[in-house]
Amino acid sequence: MAKWTKEQEAYLLVKREDKVEYSKIAELMSAKFGVKRTVGTIAQKYKSLTGNPRTRKTARKPIYWNQKKVDFVFSCLWNSMTIDRIKQAFEEEFDYKLSDVQLKNCLAKRKPSGKIQALAERMLNPEPTTFNPLKTRKDKVEEKIIQQTIEENESEDWREEDATRKQLRYLASLTLSPDATQKEVNTLAKGMKGNYTKGEACDKINEILALKAAETPVEVKPRKKNVKVLNSKQEVTEPKEHTLIYPQGEETIIEITENPDIPLLNKIMPIEFTREQDLYLLINWHTMSIDEAREYFEMPYYLLAKRLELIIDSTEPSHIDLLMEAANAINERKRKEDAIRNMGYWKRRKLRKQQKKVAKLENKLKRMRGE
Repeated sequence: MAKWTKEQEAYLLVKREDKVEYSKIAELMSAKFGVKRTVGTIAQKYKSLTGNPRTRKTARKPIYWNQKKVDFVFSCLWNSMTIDRIKQAFEEEFDYKLSDVQLKNCLAKRKPSGKIQALAERMLNPEPTTFNPLKTRKDKVEEKIIQQTIEENESEDWREEDATRKQLRYLASLTLSPDATQKEVNTLAKGMKGNYTKGEACDKINEILALKAAETPVEVKPRKKNVKVLNSKQEVTEPKEHTLIYPQGEETIIEITENPDIPLLNKIMPIEFTREQDLYLLINWHTMSIDEAREYFEMPYYLLAKRLELIIDSTEPSHIDLLMEAANAINERKRKEDAIRNMGYWKRRKLRKQQKKVAKLENKLKRMRGE
């Protein structure tokens, strides 16, 4: 079809201003210019000439999906939200208005993270409850009677079964001397296999324990400690006296004195934590293993747990400031980790290479220092 000329466009505009119909304009243009055009083509051309360019639809801004956005969409879906509600929530969260096509493509082509999938499986497949409200009291009473009958019938049957390996090992450890090795205990227990039933092994173990208890001295008169606290430069001793009575009637008094070379005050000094140690403990407690914590602080793990509990439950201003500072540090670290996680593949690869180089240089410096 021939292109529109400026003269044809002007002719069309003039005729439409005179309120001439499109069919009449087509006949006039065919007679005047020798070009046959349909009514629809002429109407569309007039609209394009007179339309406001500002009313034209602009191209939509493309969306770049990351794992956070995908997890958000699937979480909304698994929480029984409608399509319109999901689009509204997504716009409020990420300041982007999703179309129906974009949302359907996300649900069809994208996959949520493992954590979101586990939560969804837990929500969609809850564990069945063991409580049955429809069960009557009569059924419960009958079930209890049956269970008691079964236990009474089977209460004596277990004594006739062969002794377990655990029973035989324990019996062998009681029979041998305390200095016997584990290998000797296992060898003796292996030789006892088939010679004892469960009931015979229990009776034998109880008999040996009773004999050992009769030979063990009983402490009947513990004396209170009399310790005088002196100056920090002086050394003190702590005498202890115990009266031991054996079943045979013999009586012996033993006096035990602690090492006088160690000052008593040094033993009861509490452990003091510095502010840097408290802050490091609050920030890294949940990321450190038990061995790492013991090695870093050089103290038992239970003391670290007590210190952490004391700071968290404390109402002192210094401890509150410590908690606020630790929370800010944890949030900053999490923000950096999220930024690294949301990076592209090549950026993360470059960052890993840099970290390997830094670790290699640090190891080289340690070897040069002789550490």
